[in-house]
Amino acid sequence: AQGHRDILGSDGRLVLCGYSSGGHCASLYALSKGAPRFEAVVLISGIYSLRTAAWTGVRRLLAPVFGAVYGDILGVRSEAAREAMSPDCCATRELAGQDWYVLSAKMELMGLPMFEDILFQTGTLCQAVAAKGAKVHHVSCGLNHWLLVLRISDFVRPFCKEL
Repeated sequence: AQGHRDILGSDGRLVLCGYSSGGHCASLYALSKGAPRFEAVVLISGIYSLRTAAWTGVRRLLAPVFGAVYGDILGVRSEAAREAMSPDCCATRELAGQDWYVLSAKMELMGLPMFEDILFQTGTLCQAVAAKGAKVHHVSCGLNHWLLVLRISDFVRPFCKEL
């Protein structure tokens, strides 16, 4: 895209966006050492922490189940591997001047709050990227994880005007 700015009608600014598992992947890429500078990073309804070791209470009982799920789906079978693939642990480079938009639905899993909090909590990622200088915008739009994209225009219009 950078080599074809005239053809694309681009001014060269880059925006990285990912939805669901793409939000997880986009956040890992945006935080990687070789990533370019993005005008904005837009993460929609992603999973930003795979760590289970510090879970307490009832969650502690679920840790082996989530560990197995993360292992089967993502190949992260140890706590060290889960931490390495957790975007909230990967914010090590400076992010000053970048806008990070973290979008989540009102009820990601339609009334399963414990699982919503385990899978879709955004607090630790938002804190981590803010600590590295990013300006974080947490936005709630849409009813659930699957219908969120039907209401994405509520976010996209004002976002595009800001760019």
